[in-house]
Amino acid sequence: MRAQWMWAAVSVLALQGCGGGKDPLADLCIAEAAKRLEGQVYRLDEAELTASKADAADGNTTFKGKVILKPGTGGESMQTMDCTVAPAAGDAPARVIGFQFTYPNPDM
Repeated sequence: MRAQWMWAAVSVLALQGCGGGKDPLADLCIAEAAKRLEGQVYRLDEAELTASKADAADGNTTFKGKVILKPGTGGESMQTMDCTVAPAAGDAPARVIGFQFTYPNPDM
């Protein structure tokens, strides 16, 4: 019996390590980027996006990241992504309320 409990405890601890560092609010932004870039080849550094998390004064959460379109080709271009997520409130789940891609202007 004791061995079974030990096995269960080890299994739970091992599973806690899976997916560590994931942020469900950042995942909403990642999913929104995927939806908007559907059919395009791109690269998004999800760890960088998650690390950029900032709490705004209005209670929302913002994320910033870089998106590379057509990576590794002659048409490669970089843009920034800004995403704002409203927290869950009452019956409303957390949701993306602001999202934009910005191409850097080399003349500025």
